[in-house]
Amino acid sequence: MLAVIRRLLLFVAALFGMSLLVFAALRILPGDVASVMAGVNATPQRVEALREQLGLNRSIAEQYGSWLGGVLRG
Repeated sequence: MLAVIRRLLLFVAALFGMSLLVFAALRILPGDVASVMAGVNATPQRVEALREQLGLNRSIAEQYGSWLGGVLRG
């Protein structure tokens, strides 16, 4: 029974670690998502409004929590 619990805990830790790696990889990629989505002729105000809408102006911890919640919901 103890071995099963230990394996489940290791599985959860591995999933958490992988989620951190995927989130970090998405954030490290070059380019600004808001600028790309807004288009070439977008004004700085439009880009900033899009960042606000997407939550890119929040802290990394808040972004990760929101992203993880979306992953868990599917």
